[in-house]
Amino acid sequence: MLYYSEVQTFKKTWTGSLALTLKDGRKLSFAGFTKTDGATMPTIFEEALETYRQRGFQPHTSQSQENLCSHCFECIPKGEYKCEQCGQDFWTPAQVARRSLIFPSWGDFLLGHTGLACFELIGYMFTLFALAIVTIDAILRGQPIEAVVVPVLSLVVLHAFDAFITYFVARKGLHPRK
Repeated sequence: MLYYSEVQTFKKTWTGSLALTLKDGRKLSFAGFTKTDGATMPTIFEEALETYRQRGFQPHTSQSQENLCSHCFECIPKGEYKCEQCGQDFWTPAQVARRSLIFPSWGDFLLGHTGLACFELIGYMFTLFALAIVTIDAILRGQPIEAVVVPVLSLVVLHAFDAFITYFVARKGLHPRK
């Protein structure tokens, strides 16, 4: 959730997306608006922003972009992963990243990014197939060290990269545990 009081600038970019700059320096970009909405939204937003400024609307915030509980809509402080109001638990970025480290795409399934997770899973299966071919080829050429080292290093790098990306995606918000 963003309060109007936390927004410094709101403008349309040359690509058609809408760009926000928050008081804490964070920048957000939103795309996918129709041409008409994209053209009128900055004006409407600036008018609303001016109205809130004139009225002195300055709610207490812990950060420019507040996290809301998806169950009761209560503000959850930064770094907290349990709602005090209703008891809803949320995944921490580290928990999700560890699962992606064990098995790529697991973290994305937990975050609810099913399409991305399926795409990742298909890519992972192709990678396993390619590594199996490399391993068989190395064994047939009589190079047992290459047959082990190349697949193991490839899998370590692949799993670590997926965990790293999943961690940074999970940090962007709260994701409920079911």
